[in-house]
Amino acid sequence: MAPFPGLESAALAAGRGHTRVMAVHARSDVAGVDIGQSHVTVVRYADAGGQAVPVCAGEVGLPRGAIGPGGTIADVDTVAEALKLAWKEFKPRTKRVRLALSGDAVTIQQLAKPASLTRPELASSVRFDVEPGLPYSPEDALIDFTVIGQDTEAQMLRILAVAAPRAASLQLMAAAKKAKLSVEDIEPAPYALPRSLEMSASGEDELILSVGMISSQVITVRAGRVRGARTLDIGSEHLTEALQRSGMPAADAEQFKRSHHLVAPAAGDPHAQARETLRQAASALVDSLYQLLYMQEGAAAPKRIVLCGGGARLGGLAAYLNQTLEAEVRLAGPAAGLEIPSAPEAFLRQALACSLALSDPQEPA
Repeated sequence: MAPFPGLESAALAAGRGHTRVMAVHARSDVAGVDIGQSHVTVVRYADAGGQAVPVCAGEVGLPRGAIGPGGTIADVDTVAEALKLAWKEFKPRTKRVRLALSGDAVTIQQLAKPASLTRPELASSVRFDVEPGLPYSPEDALIDFTVIGQDTEAQMLRILAVAAPRAASLQLMAAAKKAKLSVEDIEPAPYALPRSLEMSASGEDELILSVGMISSQVITVRAGRVRGARTLDIGSEHLTEALQRSGMPAADAEQFKRSHHLVAPAAGDPHAQARETLRQAASALVDSLYQLLYMQEGAAAPKRIVLCGGGARLGGLAAYLNQTLEAEVRLAGPAAGLEIPSAPEAFLRQALACSLALSDPQEPA
């Protein structure tokens, strides 16, 4: 059995050439659960005449230390208790869940392989290429791949390879088991996330920037198909810490970050210094993105960036990125046929859980 059973169907279904113009399908018997850097989010959908309608949705906070720096679970018992609380408060009325591996736990790269190779030969060749670059023991690696294209003239396949440490997957399953939940599937987050989002139907690359608390995920999508993913070691917490270093108390720093836009301070603004600190901290995210988008030889930078994740709710972030990057930046919206479970602002943080609660049209519901 493949390490990520949903990988092949997710990649193929996403590559039909449209952006969810075909209605998404609800997995009415499965709840999507995003164990994020600061919250556990649960969403369950039901199908209502081709429309995915939310049955339940909610978030339970996680204390610092529950999730490690790389995005993997550090405290299984604490996460399990959060899952139990989510089931008690939001009543998903199913014990079957779909989870996601994200952050540094997931490594994604694109490879080229001869079209003449059999599936077992491809698997062996992919593992040979992927293992040397892993930041953990190859013996601990779960490695899977899918074919995303073919150069018929050169008779080469374009392969997208995914790797994750087995321990990260086992930690997810252990937390679910302690909460008395049954794991239906564990997906790489970059494959799942686009499922609930409105994406461009063009053949050009589009970027999803999911800003988390500790780190941010950058996912390249073309015509609905994931082409690659990278993790940036910077998130919204970076801005809070910058304000604290300037002398602002922790509680005030978090509140200031949420309530003040990333606009240039006006003359006489009593918060001018704090605003400037906030903008300088946000520039680190911009610099990381710029290096990723424009400093890679031979890579064409995407013209559109879709912004989601809890950090996307920072006031003026989309406009700030618009001004500083050579791309159109917009906040994420829901895919066609998807009813969001809460306010648009909350959907930015709930998008991955929504995606996990959905199936693609050719995947059995």
